[in-house]
Amino acid sequence: MRDDFPVSESKVGLIIIDAHAMAYRAYYALQGQNLTHPVTGQPIHAIFGFLRMFVRTLLDYRPERTAVVWDSPGKSFRGDLYGDYKATRKPMPEDLRPQIDEIKELLDSAGFANLEAPNFEADDLIGALAARFGKKSRVLLITGDKDCYQLLNKNVTMLRGAKGVTEFIEITPDWVQTELGVSVKQIPDYMGLVGDSSDNIPGAKGVGPKSATKLLEDYKSLEGIYKRISSVKPDGLRKKLEESRDLVFLSRDLATIRCDVKEALEYADEKLHTPDLFAAQTLQAFRREGYNAVYNELLKAKNKAEEAASAPASGKKKKGAAAAAPSKPQRINVSDAANFAEAQAAGALQYELVADLASLKACLKALEAALGKDRRLAVDTETTSEEPVRARLVGISLAAQAGQAWYISLPPGDGLFASAGLTLDEARPLLKAFLERADLKIIGQNIKYDMIVLRRHGIELVNLHFDTMIASYLCNPNVRRHNLDDMALDILGYDTIKFEDVVGSGRNKKTMDQVPPESVRDYACEDADVVLRLHAKLAPLLAEKKLETVNVDIELALIPTLVDMELAGVAIDEKYFAKLSMEYAENIESLETKIYKAVGYEFNINSTRELQKILFEDLQLPRGRKTKTGYSTDQNVLEELRGLHPLVDDLLEHRKYSKLRSTYIDALPALVHAETGRIHTSFNQTIAATGRLSSNEPNLQNIPIREDAGRAIRRGFTPEPGAELLSLDYSQIELRIMAHYSGDPALIETFTRSDIDVHARTASSLFGVKEADVTPDMRARAKAVNFSIIYGVTEFGLGRNLNISREEARGYIERFFAQYPGVRRYMDETIAFAEKHGYVQTLTGRQRQIPEINSSNRFRREGAQRTAINTPIQGASADIIKIAMIRIHADMQKRKLRSRMILQVHDELLFDVYPEEKDATLQIARDRMEHAMELRTPLRVDYRFGKNWDEAH
Repeated sequence: MRDDFPVSESKVGLIIIDAHAMAYRAYYALQGQNLTHPVTGQPIHAIFGFLRMFVRTLLDYRPERTAVVWDSPGKSFRGDLYGDYKATRKPMPEDLRPQIDEIKELLDSAGFANLEAPNFEADDLIGALAARFGKKSRVLLITGDKDCYQLLNKNVTMLRGAKGVTEFIEITPDWVQTELGVSVKQIPDYMGLVGDSSDNIPGAKGVGPKSATKLLEDYKSLEGIYKRISSVKPDGLRKKLEESRDLVFLSRDLATIRCDVKEALEYADEKLHTPDLFAAQTLQAFRREGYNAVYNELLKAKNKAEEAASAPASGKKKKGAAAAAPSKPQRINVSDAANFAEAQAAGALQYELVADLASLKACLKALEAALGKDRRLAVDTETTSEEPVRARLVGISLAAQAGQAWYISLPPGDGLFASAGLTLDEARPLLKAFLERADLKIIGQNIKYDMIVLRRHGIELVNLHFDTMIASYLCNPNVRRHNLDDMALDILGYDTIKFEDVVGSGRNKKTMDQVPPESVRDYACEDADVVLRLHAKLAPLLAEKKLETVNVDIELALIPTLVDMELAGVAIDEKYFAKLSMEYAENIESLETKIYKAVGYEFNINSTRELQKILFEDLQLPRGRKTKTGYSTDQNVLEELRGLHPLVDDLLEHRKYSKLRSTYIDALPALVHAETGRIHTSFNQTIAATGRLSSNEPNLQNIPIREDAGRAIRRGFTPEPGAELLSLDYSQIELRIMAHYSGDPALIETFTRSDIDVHARTASSLFGVKEADVTPDMRARAKAVNFSIIYGVTEFGLGRNLNISREEARGYIERFFAQYPGVRRYMDETIAFAEKHGYVQTLTGRQRQIPEINSSNRFRREGAQRTAINTPIQGASADIIKIAMIRIHADMQKRKLRSRMILQVHDELLFDVYPEEKDATLQIARDRMEHAMELRTPLRVDYRFGKNWDEAH
């Protein structure tokens, strides 16, 4: 964004966007970046790139009016003139079509004009608009089409893409004259001579740009050339022109832009007015759809413009204007949060700092009065780390009524501001007496974090009532905008103080204990205040969606269990990992030697460019997906090349060992907590849309298990000294849930009788043999079919998974449904439910929106159908193990067992178990897991004790 003029000053009367061209440019520029929508998971690289170019252009040029023009569907009049017009163009990529539709919808929702005209192309609309508005104001064309050079004049200029998605070069009449050697008025004649391969405009055969330029310099026009054709030299050029006469004039007609398009000439001026880019409607349109980079760019420009508008005329800050504490950023005031925004603007928010014992007593007294009968208290902590098991408490913010909050400063005694607050020892008795009361209804945002931090500092939160992050997630599990800043903006329309506003960023970033408490006050108090306000919005929404039971009985009830598991942590054998690291390093070195020998020289194995040369130029192996840096050498491509050359297999092995070593073997020992001697992961309840838990910092749910190279890592996970590990894993739980949902008699019988192998029974039907004659390969294929079906995989997907033809895969699917017709019925009914209601739900009532289920785009609709089929199964599985964890935790606490549940990985639970408690722990865990939910088919659990995780699994 340029800074030499105020935002409100318009530099351009009209900007005209050649939208199809911009979308294509964005599509190919960002094709290799794998950008997907946060809700639907569909590709959005064209949308993202388009919006970045669009917004950057509008910020730079601030047009009074904006027109977004599109090619109309079907042929234009040029197709009638010449049947082969654009005949050589490749069809639009399948994944670009829906992205263009979304661009149109997004621009329309933001208030921009989308224009197209039947029988005409975007160039014609551009020409008509340029002719109409270029007479009275400056017009800027955003297009890469050189046909548009003919439209340029002193008032009409053009921007053509130069690099990436945000760089352009400006094209003027002088530029055209210098670069092409012809005037803008001669462009149609020039195109008539040279043609245009991209549009399949023929031109004169054998006449290139230099010849065309010289001809127009000498004869001025096509008419001039053919009027004096006998004087054209050399003879070969004259002959080419004579032979191509009809094509030349046809080509000029094809290249001539029509400037009389009725739709453009009669379109109302006011409808072309550029919407306020900083208006809530526009900002929220980008934010709502998940294009946060675009939203943030606009927000940054908005704040900068407002700062410039409020600065002294000289542009210099007044002496002494800098404040010690960060100021509140400008709020976005939308109707849903008018009271909040207006209260802030009016200074009506009461945010107080508590830094001594007398103030703390007064604060708690005021809070007691504010609690009233509802007894709801919002609690938030400020700490030194995002990892709760390592975080030091810096302060606590509390709020019981909207607009009123206190920040209790508890700076560490060895910190910079140790004297600027209470010591924990003097504050803890009062805080414990207040916060640990059973009549309080504790509300928080990701309250699990605060519970862990406060427990480690001697304070328990005992009556958890509401978690705004979980509530937001339950209402819409597809999105990931469940952090406080996003929710405040999305739900309250309120732009919060950001963490970076307080602690800084980059090299200047501090920890919270390095910031003066008075500079933390507003940020911390606002967090608690916002949590209270979000509760008021989200609680009725949960009730409306009938999600209260899932919220209270599953998600909130699970939090104390997860708190104990995270604090317990898991143990690893650090010496074992050190030895394993050396072994893998030797394997990697040996593979490198083999790779260098196969190639004939040493090279950088991790260099994509060097691998591209070796694989696709030297070895001439089949090329796969192309990216902007060349043909891909990623894992999927190498897997497809496996077996074609020994080098490929060695490269895959090298990558496997390198990844295992860097990701786990060397990384895990560095994460052992200095005080506990264990690794403490964090379990996330609001990431997976299906309801499953995930794990991060570190991710212990992704430890490899299939190959020995991965299982070797699991052998490094060990129990407490003197204990054993116990692993319990649900057996085929997803198929059992499918049997319950479908009510299929054959599938139910399979899981009711203990002597039947479901995969062998399916194989018997697929291959037409007796179950006793099923081979291991048949069973493996049947297993793939069983699980593929419940994931809604198509015949194409199944064929790819099993490396068989689509016809063979279709036969498998048909025979599967013939054997289990209830499964087909379940799928059809589930899809029909989703089409009618827009969501699917689990047995407990957990919901997931399926926004693309009625999409007109087949690709997106079929993806939505697969999601609809699988979500109730995945979601029920998630609910079942969560319910089991809650009940196991409660029973173990009631029995006062020393043994602990320490890890959850998909359908598996892991325990540290002491010898004298083995029977009791196993009995509790197995019983609670197998009876977590009563289904038409019994739940079954496999278990094993072991000295390490691999042995126990």
